[in-house]
Amino acid sequence: YFYSTYIFLTYLSRYDGGSYLGDVTGPWQANGDPADWANGPLVEDPNASGTLYVGTNRVYRSTNSGASWSLVSGPVVGGGGVLLGLAVATGAPSRVYTSGSAGTVFVTSDLVNWFDRSAGIPAARSVTNVVVDPSNPDYAWISVDQSSGIRVMRTLDAGLSWSDRSGDLPAGLRGLALAVDFRPGVERAYLGTDYGVYASLDGGRTWIEGNTGMPNVAVYELAIDATNDLLVAATHGRGMYRSTLDLVAPAVAVT
Repeated sequence: YFYSTYIFLTYLSRYDGGSYLGDVTGPWQANGDPADWANGPLVEDPNASGTLYVGTNRVYRSTNSGASWSLVSGPVVGGGGVLLGLAVATGAPSRVYTSGSAGTVFVTSDLVNWFDRSAGIPAARSVTNVVVDPSNPDYAWISVDQSSGIRVMRTLDAGLSWSDRSGDLPAGLRGLALAVDFRPGVERAYLGTDYGVYASLDGGRTWIEGNTGMPNVAVYELAIDATNDLLVAATHGRGMYRSTLDLVAPAVAVT
């Protein structure tokens, strides 16, 4: 199956290939939960096909492709904010990370107890994405929505501490989306900004622009297709693009 949502996580629809199978929206609207206008997280557990997670200001889980939903957290974002990122660790299905609009990251290892792991992250700045290393559930990266200073961070201890991986990323670029290719010996990070895609091939020390073939516009979502070695970028109002992953700056081209 694949899934799509509308604004504020309304009309969560399920499809099989090109066939619409129905509305599988959970109870978050009836519960009065706030949700982000366009970037509320919906992810599938990499350990279990059909297990879905949705983030409002709380985390909901379905183990049957959206037929029913249960709450697995209380509010996990401060300041009346909403969740923007959600990631489930490969090989550790109870290890879940969330990131939110109030500069917060929460982590659980049992889907019951959630711990605030926001110390060291820029306060009151949206943490737009969280990405977990599939070979180590303690390793994760985040992107931060501000136009200078820290915009990319990494943890090696499940959020107990964070290090700045913004390197020489130019000022004036907001961290709107993040994807990390963990397969090489050194992680290759790709940052969606309000002026296209930037890439780091050395773990965040240096950054290079990678906008060949695509407009210089905001990129609100990035994803890696490891099977086909592709980076996919979704822009604000200018369509979707893809690039072949290699060891140089991504030469993004229209598909």
